[in-house]
Order: sequence, then structure tokens, then C-alpha cells
Amino acid sequence: MKPKLSALGLCLFFSFTTLSAQDLLLYTTLDSTQYLNTRRDVIHKWINLLPREIPSHALNTHILDLQDLLSQQRYVLSAEVNIRELTDHSAHLELGASELASVIPIPYVELADRNINEWWTDFGRDLSRINAGLALDILQLSGRLDPAYIELQLGFVDQLKLAYERPFFDGSDYFGYFAKIDLQWARQFAYETQSHKRAFIRLEDELHFRESDYTLGLSYRRHAWSTHRLSVNYQRTRVSDQLLSEFNPSYFTSQQSLQALIGFRYELDYDRRDLPIYPRRGMQIRGAFAQKGFGGESSFRQTSLEVKLHAAKSLTSKWLFHTETKARWSVSLDGANYYSSRALGYNRDFVRGYQRYVIDGYDWVYSKQSLRYILYDDQVGLGKVMPFTAFRSIPLTVAAGIHLDIGWSGGVPALEEDFLDHRLLWGVGFGMDLVVYKNFVFTMDLSRNHLGELGFFLGSLKDL
Repeated sequence: MKPKLSALGLCLFFSFTTLSAQDLLLYTTLDSTQYLNTRRDVIHKWINLLPREIPSHALNTHILDLQDLLSQQRYVLSAEVNIRELTDHSAHLELGASELASVIPIPYVELADRNINEWWTDFGRDLSRINAGLALDILQLSGRLDPAYIELQLGFVDQLKLAYERPFFDGSDYFGYFAKIDLQWARQFAYETQSHKRAFIRLEDELHFRESDYTLGLSYRRHAWSTHRLSVNYQRTRVSDQLLSEFNPSYFTSQQSLQALIGFRYELDYDRRDLPIYPRRGMQIRGAFAQKGFGGESSFRQTSLEVKLHAAKSLTSKWLFHTETKARWSVSLDGANYYSSRALGYNRDFVRGYQRYVIDGYDWVYSKQSLRYILYDDQVGLGKVMPFTAFRSIPLTVAAGIHLDIGWSGGVPALEEDFLDHRLLWGVGFGMDLVVYKNFVFTMDLSRNHLGELGFFLGSLKDL
């Protein structure tokens, strides 16, 4: 994603008047000449989530909270709060912010595999395993802090994604809603795991995999840092009869080619980090409870509980420490199946040193620790090489250091070939991170695992 800086800024004035010698009452007014492409009433809803009454000695902390609250928003590139006027009984604050472009088109070409190492080593650098697409990342659709996302992808996996979220109803200060649609079609996909490697099948004249996933939910945000989300999901997945008869009859529990499930999910997210993807300070705690399948006639029923803790601390102006722990526990009333047993090795849930492997299971836990030294943290000027003025300055952070990860996965009976199940996994090594803007992180690490394997791995994280 290539953000575009706007020439406009946000200018909010906060006046504090004393209640007593120790307390200040917060009022906000909005400058009508300069602001982000956001409705003023929505900005006030967001700012008013912070306490309106604060002790005078907490003014500096409150200023930092204001910066963090706005910096967490994806449309804001940077935010800064300054004291405009300070007296014994009042304080006037001025907040300035730089925004990203409201609509960002993102053409892309990417590997269909989990990472470049899997594609290079296990699939022989097969160029047919490539997806190409176009995504529209709409940071604000109507000026209500309401992001939307549209993506069309063709190639190894054909996919259409639609998403929309509005944090506040027009008549509510605390309730919002969100919706997602994800459609996928594939002639080739993983039908089982063999020695912790995914095995694929392909027939040119038949779609082996078709899935439709619909989600609709409500959000509730009474405080600045806590969000409740409750959603209902309908998922319809169909695989070819040939896959079940010749390759994996246990792909679904029902041993039928169609699985249709209704489920719900409740999530509580407490996030005090200054940035969502590569924070310098703060902590996030998130817990979720989910149920897939209802009623005695459902082909599959699964209950899961998930907990995540992520913390960051700047030890000095250059040294940064990150720790992340995540765990999931699941139970199925209808036995195990391949489709619902993904554990470690997918998306962001992996132990460094094991990026070439996938580990199936219903229960898993991992913990990652990273100590990084910031080598570079500034704007990179492209000058006249970049024809568009807005893109001539790119915020870039480069950090390097050491890491230690541990993990475990279980819940599915281990086969003789499964040498990573039901045992402690650990990886240690050296890595480097490149943070572009605040939405993309490119990673490189040299890691060693408990098997004695030493590998160089490339990866990326994105906040979309």
C-alpha cells in the first residue's frame, strides 16, 4: 500500500477549566478551517471516549493518550498534540495530524503459498502458484471513520472480498456495525498434511473447492481502549466428490461434499498500543469465544476459546522489546476433520524457525520475544525520481536484533509421521524488520529450531 499525505490537517482545541485545585474538566471545540476528511460529530464521538475529567498532574499522560488514540486509526499517518496555552486553571491543546489518501488502489502479484520459502523449496518455484489482483482500500467511505475494502483476485485461487465497518451509528455514541463477504474458488488446494507439509491436488476441468463466507456483527465501544464485538457467520463450503472418494474422506466430519455452518463469535479487545502493527509502547489483550454449528442436525459443531497478549516497550530511544503470546483451545462434538484442524504455520500464527512446516491441531499456544535495535527511523526522500509529489517522502523504520519463540500444538491424535505434534517447539535467531509507513512490515530472519535446522526466512505483515 502506498499512502498519500494530504495537505490538510486536523486542528482540535481542548480547553480545561478547574473543578478544584486538582481536577480539570475537558471541553472540546473543532476548528472549522482545517480538519481531516471526517465529520466533526464523529471526531467528537471518538475523542469523547476519553475521560472528560482528569487531575491536573495527569495532563501529560492525557496528551499522550490523545496522540495514541488518533494514531491507531489507519487513515492517520501521524498525530501530534501541543500545549497552546496553559494557566493555573485551564489548558488549551492543539492537535495536528497528517492523513493518508481516502482511497488507495493496490494492484498486486503474490505467491499463493504461505511464504516464499515454501514456494521455493517445496513447490519448485512453480510460477503457476501465483495470484494477481486489485484491491481498493477505502480508509473512509463517508467521512464517519468507516473503512471499506474491495478485492478481486485471479490465479491459483480466485477470490472476491468485500468488507465495511462503521464504528458509530449516526444516532449512537457507542454502537457500530461491520460486515464481511469472502468468496473463493480453486481447482487446486491442500487436501491433507503429510509430514507437516501441505499436499495439493489439481484437475483442470473441475473446481475442487468453493467457499462462501458471510459475517455481520455489532460493535460496542464505551471506553477509548476497549471494544466489544458480537458477530453471526454463515459459511458454506463445497469440495469435489473425487477429493472425498480418492484422497481424503475425512476432509469434513460428515464425509459429505458440502458443509454449511452457522456460527457466532464474541470478542473483547483492549488495545493501549500506540500503533496497531509495529508498536513502540503499550499492550493489547484480546479474548474471543466462538461457536460453529448449531443444533443436533448440524454436520459439524465446534466450540473454541482464544486469548492473545501483545506488549511493546521502548527500553531506550533505540532499543525496543516486543512480546506476543497467543493460545487457542477447541473442542468438537463430532470428531476431528482436516478442514477445521489448522493450528500453527498459517497467517501470523507460527513459531520462527518452523516457517516451512504446518502443524495441525485444535489446541495450540505460542510465545514470541524480540529485542530490536532501531538502525534507522526517518523519512526517505525519493526526490524527482518520483513524479508524484505526495510520494516523494516515505516514513521508514529499520530495526534488527534477536528473538526467541516457543510453541506447542495438540488436540488431534498424532500420527507416526507427525514429528512436531505434542512436543515443545522452540526457535532462536537473528532478524531484521523494515516498517514502511505504519501499515506494512517486511521481515527477514535467520532462525534455528529444535531439529537443528538453520534457515533464512522472508515474510511480511500488513494491517488491512
